[in-house]
Amino acid sequence: MFVATYARPLHSVLEEWSLRRWKGWCIGIALAVASIPQFEIPFNEEIIPRFFAPDANFPKAAIIQDDPDYYFHYIDHLMWRKQSVLREGYRALRPIPSPKTLAMIGDFLLVWALVLARPSRTNRRERTSVC
Repeated sequence: MFVATYARPLHSVLEEWSLRRWKGWCIGIALAVASIPQFEIPFNEEIIPRFFAPDANFPKAAIIQDDPDYYFHYIDHLMWRKQSVLREGYRALRPIPSPKTLAMIGDFLLVWALVLARPSRTNRRERTSVC
């Protein structure tokens, strides 16, 4: 939603950053690393059940239809007091990243390279004025 809402301002910022290749590559690599949990967590069958598993504070599974109050306290506990699930996503990088994580990073950097290789508006205007 963020990207859709701010598409025009983001486009101008990304276009400005793409004029300096080193800055564009640094941002692309930072985005790829920040995105690893988003790709790793949903596809790893162990992370989500382990995160939602009952613990000492909440010994039974939380089901909203059975006890909404317990459920919301449990979700609050998961969101703010339990160890972040993002750590689990980044653990996919140790000791050697999984093939799907490497593939995701490679795909992202390929797309980012295509974004950086795209001609800027000023270059497009120069080409059309010459013709």
